[in-house]
Amino acid sequence: MIRIEKLLTKFGLTAVRYSENTGGETLQSVDEQLAAVGIVWHDAPVGFLLLMAECNNDRHALTELMHLVFQQSAQLLTDNWREFYPQQAVTALCVTSVAMAMNQQGGHCPECNGTGRVLRHRKTIKCQACEQGGTPWTDETMFAVFCEQLPVTVERFKQYKSYINSLVKWLLAQRTEAILVMDKRIEEEKAEAMKVA
Repeated sequence: MIRIEKLLTKFGLTAVRYSENTGGETLQSVDEQLAAVGIVWHDAPVGFLLLMAECNNDRHALTELMHLVFQQSAQLLTDNWREFYPQQAVTALCVTSVAMAMNQQGGHCPECNGTGRVLRHRKTIKCQACEQGGTPWTDETMFAVFCEQLPVTVERFKQYKSYINSLVKWLLAQRTEAILVMDKRIEEEKAEAMKVA
């Protein structure tokens, strides 16, 4: 189960206490707040899982997300791939597309360990291999991540690349939908709270 504190923190949900003399409601409980999130969670579950994994480093959300993306990857290959593909191809598509969707600025730089700074002759300087700790997504960096799961030639990777792009586009659309749904719900909750106050 996704940790309640992380969920409430991510979406800015906090228990609101009104003073007794203002005539407002006493307290919106954690259960009521989770119910508000739960109402909209089903509108974009993949997007919410992506947000939880991306923003809160929630391992359970990442596991669930990988499972859903794995299914989507398998479906894409089954529907469109005319040749034989190994099962590791589905895993490689899944891992690469999730990495790209979660780190849109680029992959983690191995030379500076994501800090953007390196030590050279006892001086700290800007890392020359990345931009602020991330290496931009290029065909080469996508290929490197993909090959961690399924070592293939560059030519073979090019056949998988369009599927990676499709999955990333799908993931980002789901993420955007989750944000819009939650923003709308929060605005509705704020409007209700203003009526009561």
